[in-house]
Amino acid sequence: MRRLKILVYQKIQTELLYQIDHCAENVYIVAGTLKPWIIQSTFLKRLDKRMLVSLPDQEARRQIFIKNVKPLKNDVKDEDYLIFADKTEGYTGADISIIVRDAAMAPIRKIQNATHFKKVQGPSLTDPDVDDILKSLNGSKPSIDEDYLKKLNDFVQTWE
Repeated sequence: MRRLKILVYQKIQTELLYQIDHCAENVYIVAGTLKPWIIQSTFLKRLDKRMLVSLPDQEARRQIFIKNVKPLKNDVKDEDYLIFADKTEGYTGADISIIVRDAAMAPIRKIQNATHFKKVQGPSLTDPDVDDILKSLNGSKPSIDEDYLKKLNDFVQTWE
């Protein structure tokens, strides 16, 4: 089975290299990876330009929070977004999206944990608030660690 996988990989690699070498003019190939150091040098040599997309800065993280939180009914103010951005240095956009999705589930978790209920008219589910987002944020950590960033920077230095 492993031998078959290797053969398939080699065929795909050969075909991809051929296509890169013989593509028409004005055709741009855009590729992305989270682990550029595992790409074979034969591919890297054919890529004229390499670009590192770094982690989002404070303003980018603030905008990601705004984009993810605004569609939810909430009482989040502009200054709260800055607090969220400050607390998420080293987080990816995906990490922030997960935090907001988790916070959006907080009102449902409150109902699941309730021990007493009373009948109400209309919808009674509360909207996620700043505390829900902060609680979700405090229970999370970035998916990218220092070792990964060091490995990425080492790769960039090698191929510049």
